[in-house]
Amino acid sequence: MLRLGLIGVGIVGLRYLDCIPLVDDLRLVGLLDVRQQHAQRIALERNTTAFRCARHLLSEVDSVIIATPTSSHYSYLTKCLSSRCAALVEKPLCASAAEARALLSLWPSTGPVVQVGHIERYRESFSVFQARCREMGVDRLSFYRQAGDSRRDAILDLMIHDIDMALTLAGQTDCRVTAYREAKSATGNVVEAFLELSFPGALTCHLYVNNVVRDRVRLVIGEYPGGLLRLDLLRNEVTQVTLDGSRTVVLYSNHQENALLNGLVKFAAALKGARPPVSLQDGAHAVIVSELCRGGAQ
Repeated sequence: MLRLGLIGVGIVGLRYLDCIPLVDDLRLVGLLDVRQQHAQRIALERNTTAFRCARHLLSEVDSVIIATPTSSHYSYLTKCLSSRCAALVEKPLCASAAEARALLSLWPSTGPVVQVGHIERYRESFSVFQARCREMGVDRLSFYRQAGDSRRDAILDLMIHDIDMALTLAGQTDCRVTAYREAKSATGNVVEAFLELSFPGALTCHLYVNNVVRDRVRLVIGEYPGGLLRLDLLRNEVTQVTLDGSRTVVLYSNHQENALLNGLVKFAAALKGARPPVSLQDGAHAVIVSELCRGGAQ
């Protein structure tokens, strides 16, 4: 049984708490949150221990889930490295390309396991879509994401999912930002953005995000000669459509799949030697590209 700790008991952390008892190989040892009274109340409800500092928690566990605000991810990950403690860290991996590059430099190949919570990659529908894209020779991918929540960062919280999927479907991180446009709110937050990524071998990816429009959309469309592949991440469904729209085939559909639980199961497997589905390297490259699109460090 693998000893697990949880750092961060907000909305996402509570979802993880619901899933942990469903994974046979994981045992929750305790949790940590900067709001100590909140942590103590949740620990009492879940029959576990509320720790007061990360050092004490890390000394008692084999692995942790980091479900804190992005600004603290880097600090907690470096503490995990010092303690040789594995981590499942919520996306994005960290807050900047500089932090991402530092983690790539700091983390040894024999270091503890790190898995990044790009939840879309945990879905079986994504695996089906990825395999069919390769089979059909998809040469253009379009990503559409609307969240209806202007409090969320349009790039680091939303588009980061699609950047990660684009890099994965391309099978490489060597890409160029060939177009980028954004719209900001009166307070200066990016609320809408368009990104074009070009990869060697003629694959082009268009990514669109809007965090104001209330109608939720999480969709990926792959184009190939003669038809389209459609991945609907809200419905967790993959369909194949002829170019003239005369024929549609459902390749995969599972509306009940729990992607967060899938991620925990895969994390437990990674702790036993399997490759994490979204590695530290994967998470770092997604953060670096997200900053490139805004004209950050090259």
